[in-house]
Amino acid sequence: MVQAKVSYDSEEDSLFLYRSGVRSKGSVIAGNFILDLSHKGTVKGIEIMKATKTLSIVEDRKIPKEFFKHIQKANIRTKIENNIVYGVFSLVSLVERKKEVVDSYVQIPLMATG
Repeated sequence: MVQAKVSYDSEEDSLFLYRSGVRSKGSVIAGNFILDLSHKGTVKGIEIMKATKTLSIVEDRKIPKEFFKHIQKANIRTKIENNIVYGVFSLVSLVERKKEVVDSYVQIPLMATG
């Protein structure tokens, strides 16, 4: 996995995980996910809208906003195959002096429109 930069907007409840040093060519919206793609067609970043709800569903447990506000480390790995983005990410947060970890796996279908 590659270490990712993290940006969290608590008002919008939007979590953005991205690789630094890779330029984005465009974005694809797939449900609560926005994928930033490089000119080579690789995933540069993933924005997760409604992050608390979305990742609580993926993880099958409640993940509060406080977790996202205090992320200390993030790693991400993605692969696109047959119009599906396979994503694995690991988030480490320090909430009330307690280390919490979220390791998630998502499959995001890419659908052509028009």
